[in-house]
Amino acid sequence: MPTADKQQTSSRGNGRAPAQMGTMQDMRQNSSPSGVQTATEVNPPQQLTDEDQLLQQLMQYTNSVKSKKEQKGRGKKNSTAKGGSKTTSTKKAEYIVGKPRAKQQSESFQKAPEKVFPADPENEDLEKPIDLPEWPAEPQREEKRPASSQHSISSEQSQEELQDGDNKGNAEDKWRQAREKRDLKRVQQAEWRRLEVERKRREKEMQRKKEMEEKEQEERMKEELQEQVTKKIQEHHINSTETFFRERKKREAEERRQREEEEEALHQEEMKQQAREQRRLEEHRRKLLELQRKKWEAEQLREAEAERKRMEEEERLAEEQALLAAMEEEEREEYLRRKHEEEEKRKQEEKTRQQQHEEEARKRMNETRQEAERIIRHVLYLIYLYFFFLMFCIVLHFKGDFGVPLVKLVSDEIDTCNLLL
Repeated sequence: MPTADKQQTSSRGNGRAPAQMGTMQDMRQNSSPSGVQTATEVNPPQQLTDEDQLLQQLMQYTNSVKSKKEQKGRGKKNSTAKGGSKTTSTKKAEYIVGKPRAKQQSESFQKAPEKVFPADPENEDLEKPIDLPEWPAEPQREEKRPASSQHSISSEQSQEELQDGDNKGNAEDKWRQAREKRDLKRVQQAEWRRLEVERKRREKEMQRKKEMEEKEQEERMKEELQEQVTKKIQEHHINSTETFFRERKKREAEERRQREEEEEALHQEEMKQQAREQRRLEEHRRKLLELQRKKWEAEQLREAEAERKRMEEEERLAEEQALLAAMEEEEREEYLRRKHEEEEKRKQEEKTRQQQHEEEARKRMNETRQEAERIIRHVLYLIYLYFFFLMFCIVLHFKGDFGVPLVKLVSDEIDTCNLLL
């Protein structure tokens, strides 16, 4: 795997053995709570049980070896003190496995985790380099021993060195095995971290894509809503315009219908008025014809009466002539005088009767003329009134400023016509 190759390259670049790096990381993770938590989070508990037991056994063995060396050192000091030697031994601080130690890592080892785990700005908390403590070097003892004491314990040292060499070989084998397991675990952790980073990156990409899709959908919905609102406004404007024109047409049709009804009513009223006037004219014409007929009949009667009287007069004259021829002269004179008186009286009566007839005819003619004049005035009045009534209706329809004077003029003319009638 690429991560494993990087891990091995980093270990070789640091100048340390891979087993030593794995063991140091194992010690750091076992000693620090964060290391234990990381291993627990990455690996299941069942996989860590054997490794933890192995590390505990290694720690116990190393501590036992250290304690034995300390005891031997104390025995050597005691023997040297008995021989009268005054040498002092200076020791470095003993390192006990399981306790943290001051960081003495080289710069190349600090850079190794960055080569193994490349940094990602989005996941800095997951890929921080792990600070591992150095594996403690073998404590060096600087002791100055006298020649007498060295000669006495040379045999013991040779035996202890052989035993320590065997123990050290076994410890190194176990240490190497633990290091290999730790390297494998680190490779697995790096791979898991890489997969986790990739998963989070994909999640963020999907989240970003989802947000972009939601934003595009929102923009599309806004555009659709804007189009719907614009369409509704246009439809409302069109409907309002159509409603306005429809109402105006309806109002114009209603006004036209009202005008037609008014004109029809005026026409009907005019027709009725004309019919009434026609009936009145017919009545007056009938009366005039009746008067003319009566006058003609009266003239015929007068002519017949005059003819009858003339015939009677001729008969009477013939009788008188015959009677006069038979009468004497005195009687004839008396008869002529009476006849003359009767003739005068008859003429006077005839004249008086004729005057009466003429007076009656004159009165009848005056009455007929007055009736005709009244009928003519009435017809003219009706025409005049109809004209002003029509003007009054026009003024009321248009409601002009000249309506009030015109109405006053119409009322004055009506009063004048009433006075004339």
